[in-house]
Amino acid sequence: MASIKTELSALERFASHTDDTYDVIMSIADQLIFKAQRLYFDVESDLQKIRIQINRAEIIYDEASSKATTYEYQMQEYYAEMQSIEREIDYILSRTKTVTVTDSDGNSTTKTVPDVDEYALSAARRRLEEATNNYNHYRKKYELARSLANDASATVTYFKEMEDAVASALDTIQECMYEMKKYLGLMQEEAEYNAMELNALIAKINEYLASKPIFFPSRLQSEDFSAKLKK
Repeated sequence: MASIKTELSALERFASHTDDTYDVIMSIADQLIFKAQRLYFDVESDLQKIRIQINRAEIIYDEASSKATTYEYQMQEYYAEMQSIEREIDYILSRTKTVTVTDSDGNSTTKTVPDVDEYALSAARRRLEEATNNYNHYRKKYELARSLANDASATVTYFKEMEDAVASALDTIQECMYEMKKYLGLMQEEAEYNAMELNALIAKINEYLASKPIFFPSRLQSEDFSAKLKK
């Protein structure tokens, strides 16, 4: 009987200890989930910041590309003007006239000499210089705008790749939290079931022992039984 009661007492202590252990495990699990949630919110915040940067870079790209297109059009206009003026200058320089030349002996000959309109040539060269300056001005602005657009495009590509990676990490964290909560839920159900079964077993053993006086003989019963054996 002493052995049964000892084992029963140990079983009861184990049942109580199991509850305590489960509480400790749940406490640690709750802390892990809390930290995972904080990590989730931090990553989510980073993802929003990345998307803001993508939006800004796309706006810069659109503006820079639009300006680059405008500057390129103006640059081409001045380039066409430069070519037109250069042809005009070539024409002015190519003009000739025929003159009669008399030498010291009185002999006359005719020859072709340049017939350059210096006033027209000077004006054309001034216009060419102005067109060239304007062309270079808009070329620099075009190159700057195009460079800015290219940088913005590269920034968009970089942050989109980062966005994909961070979004994937966010999904992974969310999946992990879901699996942790699901596992803990199952563990809680299992622990509650095991505790219920164990306590039911303990109750049945106690009920069985209480219903069997033979396991708890009084001194009188023992003496009467001994007396009967002596007869």
